[in-house]
Amino acid sequence: MATDRLLASVGFEATSIDVVAQRSGLPVTAVISELLEYELRGLVATVPGGYIRLGE
Repeated sequence: MATDRLLASVGFEATSIDVVAQRSGLPVTAVISELLEYELRGLVATVPGGYIRLGE
């Protein structure tokens, strides 16, 4: 289950996995898994250089 802290760690510009992990305080493996869930739900998108947050 993804956390609000994780979503808040993804910017509206390309944000790398390492930056998301650092901002959220979660291990990279957990971040990758959680971001996949968010991507499937349409909350984030994969872009060159990492992920971006969609919407508010």
